[in-house]
Amino acid sequence: MSPQASTIPDRKPALDEWEYHLSEIITGGEDYSTRSELIQEGGSVSVENMFFHKGRAVKDFGFATFGGVVRGVPRLDYQFNKSDGSSELVLLTNATLYTWNVTAAEWQYVSDGNDTTMRVAGVATDLVIDVVSIAGFSNGDFIGVLLDDGTQHQTTINGVPAGTLITITDALPSGAAIGKVVVKAVDFAGSSVIPISIATWTAKDRIYIANGVDTPRWYDGATCEIIENLPATTFSCRLIRVFNDYILLFHTVEDGTAYPQRERWSDAGFDNIWNETVNFNDFYQNDDWITAA
Repeated sequence: MSPQASTIPDRKPALDEWEYHLSEIITGGEDYSTRSELIQEGGSVSVENMFFHKGRAVKDFGFATFGGVVRGVPRLDYQFNKSDGSSELVLLTNATLYTWNVTAAEWQYVSDGNDTTMRVAGVATDLVIDVVSIAGFSNGDFIGVLLDDGTQHQTTINGVPAGTLITITDALPSGAAIGKVVVKAVDFAGSSVIPISIATWTAKDRIYIANGVDTPRWYDGATCEIIENLPATTFSCRLIRVFNDYILLFHTVEDGTAYPQRERWSDAGFDNIWNETVNFNDFYQNDDWITAA
């Protein structure tokens, strides 16, 4: 039996019912001052996934994860512009530092100064990698293994490294040839409430990083290491700046003592000479802390 056309006539909605209508163009925009049942064609009392720019309604495409999930809470992305005209995008979380690999389209761990290379080629499903040196690598460390396809396998060390062997928590997903780099990731214990401070010293092709918790570090596109010879055994600061060939450190904590009104600076042209008994100033003219520079 073939279906029969409905004989029920079209019915207009009652006054207390919603009427749905597809509008091809929103010429009237959002209208908050008119009752919903009186809105004219092309208008709306509420518009989602749209924003208005220069009198036009523009579709909002929303947000998507950029480069996958990272370790820690993302705090700051920064464009590291270098003296040769090249540029590198880095991402700081409260746990580590990443660099954006354009070819692999992913965030990759940066070396904290401890890295090695594969001594024996690794293959998919390997839980043990054979490297040239295990110096600087310890149980529980976060590491990145560069694979043959250009991606980085990010995992942790599972057990104390021995000889030239490192056991990893997550098996290699694909091959890693002899000579492929293995890096120990930077470890931060940063706060989610203290802003990250970062500055570029173009003459040295380095960026300098402070998060108010960890010892300040520099990054040169290859490794991210602790700034040398700082004026205390344990040292952190909330602000870091580069000015006229000096590095300036503000709002410091030195060997457990907080100096929220202190500024320190390096010798001119150096990022590892601090002359700690001379190169500082405490701004005690009032009780305000240094929060910006």
